[in-house]
Amino acid sequence: MAAYRGAPNMSRSRIVLLLLVLSFVRTGLAAEDGGGAHWKLASTIEACELAQSADVQQDLKLSAKQAKKLQPLVDEWRARYKAFRKANKRANAEAWQEQYRQLSDEAKKALSAAQLARLRQIYFQCEGAAAVILAHEDAAMLFALSKEQRQKLVEIQIGSEKKRADAFKQRMATNKNPLELFQGGAEAERQYLRESDEQALAVLEPAQRDAWQRLIGPAFQGRLIDAKGKRLHPRLEAL
Repeated sequence: MAAYRGAPNMSRSRIVLLLLVLSFVRTGLAAEDGGGAHWKLASTIEACELAQSADVQQDLKLSAKQAKKLQPLVDEWRARYKAFRKANKRANAEAWQEQYRQLSDEAKKALSAAQLARLRQIYFQCEGAAAVILAHEDAAMLFALSKEQRQKLVEIQIGSEKKRADAFKQRMATNKNPLELFQGGAEAERQYLRESDEQALAVLEPAQRDAWQRLIGPAFQGRLIDAKGKRLHPRLEAL
């Protein structure tokens, strides 16, 4: 939650605006230079963060030794990603793909290929159909969206983020402690995700819905917090 460190000194209207901007940054990477390759790297780092959850470890059959090896790698990947992005404002897809190849090779120190793939599946479930289908590196091949479908998915994503911002604004009206504004709402977040997924899947054709199910794999059910109770996903505490 480092992005919110300045929240207590910001006006409430600016905080709402910041929430909306940050939500689109998470899924807007595919539109930057580097396209889907950039998003693939960023989303994989986020996915690996989830491995600190005991329930995720159980799903992956991840040993304590593997989890201990993985977290320093994730910290290193985050730092390297930020440095590379800062130093390479106009990096192309090949440059981002090389960064991902390096991550993938290093991940073998702690994860099997199947475990890394499963972490991405769980992450996709957390992010939701609209966000992932719009940003995924292989979206064109997997989904072949029409212009109309893409527009509808964008509208669904905007609507979901607006609900989130409105709920946050409501919490601001009843809670005078800025440090508590980002707490709570866990069940509401799960409801927003369910509603968004239902709407997004209704936009897709049967073959596209099948492609989505293959992409996310079996449904994950469990908590997304580490041993200290820290939330591992920006919005969700559990699926």
